[in-house]
Amino acid sequence: MYTVGVAVRQEGRRASVIEISVSCEPVGVTEGVRVSVTGLTAFSWAMGDRHGLSFRADAITPAPGQTTPPAPAGRKAGDA
Repeated sequence: MYTVGVAVRQEGRRASVIEISVSCEPVGVTEGVRVSVTGLTAFSWAMGDRHGLSFRADAITPAPGQTTPPAPAGRKAGDA
């Protein structure tokens, strides 16, 4: 399983980051690239006083027409 942090924004609101689990490696997905999420499912959970949502998807891929953004100064593309 892979977990990908995805920033989402709803109608001009502040962006939130959600973590989405996928079973296949999200090839080509790097920081700053817009993505397409296929088969997104949300699950509510509760444990005692804690509760929340978890997300799972069939796939996360770069959105059509997206290219890898340039690496920050001092780093090469592909560096961790």
